[in-house]
Amino acid sequence: TPADVLLFNTQVPAAIAGKLVQQKPYLLSIDITPIQYDKMAVYYGHKPDGIGFFSHYKHKVNANLLAKAAYLLPWSSWVRDSLIQDYQIPPERIMVVPPGVNLDQWRPRSDFSDGPLKILFVGGDFYRKGGDILRDAFRQLPPGRAELHMVTRTQLEPEANVYVYNNFQPNSPELIKLYQTADVFVLPTKAEAFGIAAVEASAAGLPVVATAVGGVPDIVVANETGFLVEPGDVSALASCLHQLVENPHLRRQLGQGARQRAEQYFDARRNAAHILELLQTTVARNNHL
Repeated sequence: TPADVLLFNTQVPAAIAGKLVQQKPYLLSIDITPIQYDKMAVYYGHKPDGIGFFSHYKHKVNANLLAKAAYLLPWSSWVRDSLIQDYQIPPERIMVVPPGVNLDQWRPRSDFSDGPLKILFVGGDFYRKGGDILRDAFRQLPPGRAELHMVTRTQLEPEANVYVYNNFQPNSPELIKLYQTADVFVLPTKAEAFGIAAVEASAAGLPVVATAVGGVPDIVVANETGFLVEPGDVSALASCLHQLVENPHLRRQLGQGARQRAEQYFDARRNAAHILELLQTTVARNNHL
């Protein structure tokens, strides 16, 4: 199809586009660089290439694609840093544009109810996302003071005050309602490029407790929108949850901060409009040349 400019989501489709990337200017949206992905390989079931010709060739292809893009659109500052440090991309060609959510659809609930603290976890890959860590931390909370709601593909054994949902679909009314009836969202992930579920939780006005890995620190600001803990630290996670059990005012304060951050950085319409502006700028500059 004739085009004036190309937009690729990750470097893989750009790598197989052949001569197209040589003929037209292109922008590249990226949630993780190849070097970062290799460092997280064990958690994704990915086997990095060994040292040799193929590894060198693949790195050269990726580096060349990144270097020749009109703009690179990393989802997070974590990826931006890798593009600068690992691939020597000039900072002026890098614009952090995260994915967002529909803020009209993902909204906070209008009322607050008493009762046990409702903790929400959403992660298809239960163990990489730290579902087992959260379950261990939950068991340290005072009995009857909290409920754990887990949306995942993994089948789990029944447990008191733990509710498992295996069939929810992204952006479904059922899933949004679950966010809106929760009190806190927890993502103790061991490896994460970004964490869109944490954005959904922020938009829903929930405080977010998460691990400081990958692009997550762009979403969660410690003590402003939630808490950040180290991966695998069950005690620290349990301590954060205990604070939220005991302090409803803190929950609401952090949740309001999370919603404000979502409005500022994760509005899907605004971020899409920014990408469109960069595409138009690229076309105008190319036509001028």
